[in-house]
Amino acid sequence: MLEMLEPSGYNPDLLLATAEFSRAFWNRVEANRDREREAADEAPPFGGGWGRAYAAVLCYLLLLIAGLYALTRMFRY
Repeated sequence: MLEMLEPSGYNPDLLLATAEFSRAFWNRVEANRDREREAADEAPPFGGGWGRAYAAVLCYLLLLIAGLYALTRMFRY
């Protein structure tokens, strides 16, 4: 009688394996989130702080734009 209540494709081993896979997957997701939070708190590889790193990149870009503008003005016909 119990066999009639179970779905035709019911496999308890597959159900257990699926649950274990799901648990392992979500454990990895949580571990990656923890690593991302730790990485976000790290200092940049140079400059001592993210504000200084962003300022250095901004200054570099401004100098590059100014230099290319000057070259364009110099060699304009």
